[in-house]
Amino acid sequence: MKHFHSLLAAVSAVCTLVSASPVQTTSISTSNPFKNLNFFVSPVYREEVLKASLTFVKQGKWELASRATYVATKVGTFLWVSDTASVPDVGDWLKEATLVEKLTGKKQ
Repeated sequence: MKHFHSLLAAVSAVCTLVSASPVQTTSISTSNPFKNLNFFVSPVYREEVLKASLTFVKQGKWELASRATYVATKVGTFLWVSDTASVPDVGDWLKEATLVEKLTGKKQ
């Protein structure tokens, strides 16, 4: 019982120290990490949207085809590696992004 009281006193002392320790807070950055950068036009997304654009042309939906073509060639998106089969493509995507950056002078 004597040791129990000593142990209880030690645990209480540690708990007091822990609860009295200052809480460390982290600040949340409000800056945009993508400012002054361009999103790379994903070759995967580009291919899918261009196929849709061709479908619109075949249906005579010229306005939609025009908009889809613009999105496919001008609007950048994130590249998603959604399965292991697409992992080997990442190197090609990075090479294309580097080429676009060199040709346009705009960071991708």
